[in-house]
Amino acid sequence: MGRRFEANHYCLNDDYRDFSKIKWPTESPTLSFGVLVDESGSTSGECIDAATKAAIILELFASKEHGLDIKHIISGYTTGGWSTCEIRSYSEPDKIDNSDVYRITGMNSSGGTPTCAAMNYMKERLNGLRTDVKIMIVISDGESGDNKFYDDGDTLLKRIISECRKDKIMVVAAGIGRDRESVGKEFGEDNFLDISNL
Repeated sequence: MGRRFEANHYCLNDDYRDFSKIKWPTESPTLSFGVLVDESGSTSGECIDAATKAAIILELFASKEHGLDIKHIISGYTTGGWSTCEIRSYSEPDKIDNSDVYRITGMNSSGGTPTCAAMNYMKERLNGLRTDVKIMIVISDGESGDNKFYDDGDTLLKRIISECRKDKIMVVAAGIGRDRESVGKEFGEDNFLDISNL
C-alpha cells in the first residue's frame, strides 16, 4: 500500500511492495548493517581476538534479545581453494536460533585477504535488505590481497566504495593490529576507524 507506484520495485523484486511507503515525520529511519571480519592468516593471535570481540559487541548491540532489533549480517572472509573468496556466515537477519554469539567465537585465522570480493558480496546482501540506512563495517589488519590498480590511478576498492555510496551504503573500515594504518590509507581517512583499543 502507498501513494505512488514504484516501477523499480516492481521490476527488481518479487516481494509485492510496489508502492512507496508513507513516512511520517515522527517515524525513525530503519537501520541495517553488515560486518566483514578479515580471517586471513595474518590476523592470528591478538588481531582475531579483537575482531571477534568487536563482532560480539555488534551482535549483542543489534540483537532482539537485548532490546534492539536491527537487521544485520556478520561474516568472516578469507581465501579458500585456488585463492577464491570464502565467506563464513556467523549471524544472519533471519535467525534460526540464539547461538550467533557462540558461532562468532569460532572465528579463526587462515588464508589470504580478498577484501574486494568480500565487499562486493556484502554490498549485494545489504542491497537486499529494505532499510533506510545501511552500513558496511570491514574489520581488517592490513591491505586487501585482491585490490587492483587502474591506469587512471583509481583502485578496485575505491570503486567499490563509490558504488556503495551510490547504493546509499556507508563503508567503515575498522583497522586492527600493527598494520592498521595501511587499512586507513587503502580505504581513505573518511572511511577509517581505529578500533585497536576496544
